[in-house]
Parts: sequence; C-alpha cells; structure tokens
Amino acid sequence: MSAWSILNGPLPTCLCGFGAAAVLLSLFAGSIPAAPSTERPAQGSRSVISDEARKHNQSGIDLARQRNHRAAAIEFQEAVRLRPDYAEAHYNLGVAQEALGELGQAIDAFRSALKFRPASAPMHRALGLALLKGYHLEDAVAELRRSLELDPGSAEAHYNLGLAFGQQGRVEAASAEFRKALRLQTGFHQARLRLGVALRPESAKRTDRRYRRISPGGRPQAGLREGPL
Repeated sequence: MSAWSILNGPLPTCLCGFGAAAVLLSLFAGSIPAAPSTERPAQGSRSVISDEARKHNQSGIDLARQRNHRAAAIEFQEAVRLRPDYAEAHYNLGVAQEALGELGQAIDAFRSALKFRPASAPMHRALGLALLKGYHLEDAVAELRRSLELDPGSAEAHYNLGLAFGQQGRVEAASAEFRKALRLQTGFHQARLRLGVALRPESAKRTDRRYRRISPGGRPQAGLREGPL
C-alpha cells in the first residue's frame, strides 16, 4: 500500500475531539450575547428568556456529560429557540448532532453559530472538521485556514488541514501542515506518523495496521470550557 492511499484513504471517525468519544472537549456554557434592540420576548421579560435559554444550554451540557446526546440536542435546540442569537448553544447543538452522526445538521448548526461569532477560531475549526468528515474538502480547507488566521497556535487545526490536503492529493502541502503541528506540539503522535508515511512511501505498508488504529487529535479529553468563544 502506498503513502498516497493512506493519505487519501478513509478519514477516521473522530477528528480532534469532536467525535462522540470526546464530545465534552467542545461544549460551551458561555454567556448569552445581548439581544438586538428590536427583539420582542416571546414570553415574560428578556432576562427571563435569557435565564431559561441558559438553563437549557447547561442542561444539554449535563446530558452530554452522560453521553445522552439525543436529549442534549433537544435541550440545545430549545435554547436556540428561546434565543436565536445564542452562539454557544448553536455550537453545542452542532457538537451533539455530530456525536449522533447527523453531520449535515451539525454543519448547519456550526454555520449558525458563526453568524453570531464570526471571529471565533474554535467555531471555524469545528465547522472545518465537520466539513472534512463529510468530504467537503474545499470548504473544509477554507474554514481551517480561517481558524488558523484567528488562532495560529492550534496544532490540531494544522493537522486537520494536513488531512484535508492529503485527501486532495496535495502531499507536499499536507506534509508542511503536519510539520507545523509537530513544531507546536512535539508529542503529536498522529501528526508524526502521517508525516512519516508521506515522506517515506516504502514504510506505508509496514505502518498501515498501526495507522488505522489511531484516531487523530492528540489532545486528551478535557472539561467544559467557560465563557464566550
């Protein structure tokens, strides 16, 4: 098996902590943005709606901690129904839907989040990863590049951009991104393995079995992050 077939082979099921196994890495309990001045609350006062939306978002996070992603998604949907401009809840909904395998809906949710947080590197990164998993390669490259403009120090973004380039057959560009990921995170085993396969085609067959057992990412599961993105 050639290095080309490995770089251009099936994508792993979990990319950088956004699969079901590490969904907690990406949930946000962040603050609710100020409502537009023209908004009319559906019920009660604006502060009551904000409190209710926040409660549903937090409930969704608690359910996601229990790996109950379906129920979590319902809570996040209610949060964004109450506050359509609640970027973190849109984002969390995307994470839950991706964990459920609803990739198209997750992509839509991440895009909705970015309408209200266009300068959020994590949100661009999440959308890029979802697009990559769906093999929307040009769009994935664009989103991952945008995330790196906002956060150049993300080893995971460089790594996944390398994966996208590899899927496009751009082996030199992929290798360059894997090198950048390794400069930022020297212990990034998956990036080192991918780079080795790209640079030494003769080793591809020998490393293929080990390669297929690895789920890219390199970052351990973490707790929930607080605050807006």
